[in-house]
Amino acid sequence: MLSRDQEVPLVVTDAHGTATLTVDQAAATLDFSLDVIGIDLDGLFDTLVEAPVGPVHLHNAPAGSNGPIMVPLALDTDTYNDTEDGFGLNVVNLAYGDAAALAGCDLSFGDFVSLLQGSAVYINIHTDAFASGELSGRVSPVPLPASAVLLIAGLGSLVTMRRGQG
Repeated sequence: MLSRDQEVPLVVTDAHGTATLTVDQAAATLDFSLDVIGIDLDGLFDTLVEAPVGPVHLHNAPAGSNGPIMVPLALDTDTYNDTEDGFGLNVVNLAYGDAAALAGCDLSFGDFVSLLQGSAVYINIHTDAFASGELSGRVSPVPLPASAVLLIAGLGSLVTMRRGQG
């Protein structure tokens, strides 16, 4: 959940949003979706929109503090879209290394994943009204449900058994 309450310093806005980040550790890629109510595309911070990093980023810092950009989510017509009451963002198969390089971030993908697992990553949305950020939200890891882990383990066993028969 993205809200003004997580922004440092606190801002006054009615905007809010939700985001989902999926990490493919094997491919070192990210899928990211965001839905924001109360901010439209025209309200995003123009200076950052024109720069290659765009107005939405993943940052690294402990709760209650600001930190450097790790992964920028550049503004383009393929990823951002206007909605009836705000905007949405959808990024698929974003190569972590390319995105981190764009932001000047030299953290390895493994370090990035460790920071995610430690809840040391947050999403920040910069707007014309609040250039330092109008909405923020901590990225919290959600483990796979036990049923999915068992399914994956079972499929792995089937592949191993099948290979042994051939």
